[in-house]
Amino acid sequence: MVSWIQGFFNGMNVMRASSGKLAVEPPNGQAMNEFIDRYCSGKPKSSILDASIELYVSTERKTGR
Repeated sequence: MVSWIQGFFNGMNVMRASSGKLAVEPPNGQAMNEFIDRYCSGKPKSSILDASIELYVSTERKTGR
């Protein structure tokens, strides 16, 4: 799962770069797993894509990019 989310971050960062924005650095594997576990526990009908989008957006907000 971590490698899929890292690939998702890479894809999102390619899209950001095309509009001149800086890349969003993904959290480490443990932090990713913890976030996904919390997200999915609270929203059990959500997909890994939903959780990955939320992780990306929240990481983007934290870094101010």
